Amino acid sequence: MEKEASSPPPLSPEERLRGLLTRAEALRTQGRCEEALDLYRQYLEKRPVPEVMNNYAACLWLAGKTKEAEEWFRKSLSLKEDAEVRLNLVLLALARGDEKGACQELKLLDPEKLSASPREIYRRVKNRVICPP
Repeated sequence: MEKEASSPPPLSPEERLRGLLTRAEALRTQGRCEEALDLYRQYLEKRPVPEVMNNYAACLWLAGKTKEAEEWFRKSLSLKEDAEVRLNLVLLALARGDEKGACQELKLLDPEKLSASPREIYRRVKNRVICPP
């Protein structure tokens, strides 16, 4: 008698969630944000993780959905203050031509909490934008 090939056990809910996030992140890093958005949404419905919200917001921005991107950056910040998310809000405001909004976010940003690459972006922005005291 031949032994029947057994199928793998079904994925647990946790494994399915990890798979969604892994695929979304892979698509985002490949620049395929439109494709990643639904996967991020599915993940965030189950797990509202600030870092994932930031990546989702970045994809929304790249997809031209700037208002929704801002909402998600702010949702991320409401759960956890993060200098890089705050910097994303600065950059988004500048992309919209909202220098006043960029200045407001810059005042709330602690550059010491930025890693090297975002800190360099911060320096360039800070030198370009003139904010009232």
